[in-house]
Amino acid sequence: MQGIECILLVDDDPITNYINQLLLERMGFTEEKIAVTTDGNEAVEIISTKNEKLKKNQTFLLFFLDINMPVMDGFEVLDTLKERGISLNQIFVYLLSSSKSAKDLKKANHYTIRGFIDKPLKEESIRAIVKELGNSGHKR
Repeated sequence: MQGIECILLVDDDPITNYINQLLLERMGFTEEKIAVTTDGNEAVEIISTKNEKLKKNQTFLLFFLDINMPVMDGFEVLDTLKERGISLNQIFVYLLSSSKSAKDLKKANHYTIRGFIDKPLKEESIRAIVKELGNSGHKR
């Protein structure tokens, strides 16, 4: 794989998204590689749009998804992607949440995700993810 096509930040709190975006930019990810939304429906549309490009270019999407959001929560986003037939083979999902609910943790086990990260997103978490992806043949 050539690398990251996009990093998608989805959180209903615009301040959290802003801080996470600044962190990613400070780490060297360009603004063009980062997509940000506060809306689960918009996240589904962004992924739907990028899905064919991911397959064609052999790139991947790094997806940080909040669980507890109004209108469409994180689990509903993942359900909608599945209903649309979108494979998560090239979409690496990390649930990013402040939830400590055992119910949320148990429910997360039923989805194809790479990990569950406690908010706030931290540089060491991103570095560990990038290292893991690099070790499996993926490059930034």
